[in-house]
Amino acid sequence: MSDDRREDDEVSEEPVAVASAPLFGTVGEAAAKPVDNSQAWMVTFADLVALLLTFFVLLFAMSRVETRDWQNLADALSQSLNRISESRIAVPDVDLDLKRVQPVPGANLDYLGTVLRDQMASHAVLSRAVLRRQDELLIVSLPADLLFAPGAVEPGARANDALFAICGVLRNLENRIEIAGHADPTPSGARWPSNWNLSLGRALSVAARLQGNCYRRDVVALGFGDSRFADLPESLPEAQRRALARRVDIVIHETAARK
Repeated sequence: MSDDRREDDEVSEEPVAVASAPLFGTVGEAAAKPVDNSQAWMVTFADLVALLLTFFVLLFAMSRVETRDWQNLADALSQSLNRISESRIAVPDVDLDLKRVQPVPGANLDYLGTVLRDQMASHAVLSRAVLRRQDELLIVSLPADLLFAPGAVEPGARANDALFAICGVLRNLENRIEIAGHADPTPSGARWPSNWNLSLGRALSVAARLQGNCYRRDVVALGFGDSRFADLPESLPEAQRRALARRVDIVIHETAARK
């Protein structure tokens, strides 16, 4: 018996291992879970904003606004802003806009050139006349010695025949016509103050003859004197250049004249 009791005591003295488990998972699992601190900076930022707001409130409470200076500043800003935002446009009291007049075309210059060329060929008195086309103009050049005596502005007998032959074409013409007188650089003499007066007097005489005989519309007379002498070709002999300079041009425009 004593041997059995001793064996039981030896058995009871051996330690007994008791297993204990954590309530929520193992310790290793709790230590491995990361902590989210990504929004922690907002606490510090909120404190900083609150401090700054308090600081500015204190500054405003301790300051004193000068009413006069503030009003001057407000008035200056108001004037500047009004000047920028408002723009004044000057409007005339009366509408002076003129209506644009559309030019009325006259007879075709190419057709007139053909008719005048045939007319000049059929009259010996016009054999020395020159017909040329220049842009929108048709020009008939009559030598001055064909129309006038030296230094004279009244047409001679041959001038009447030459102008009568041209009137056959200009009688029913609606195109605008100008008469341009020219002269050479030779002094005009004591009778005329300058070559300009001489050339203008001859242009006026030819214009009067045309209006009195055939052309029923307004005619413009121009005097150029010797201002166009340099336009003549320098390759021509001097005598021929001076003869061409002393002329009267009948300038026909492509537009119609006023009635």
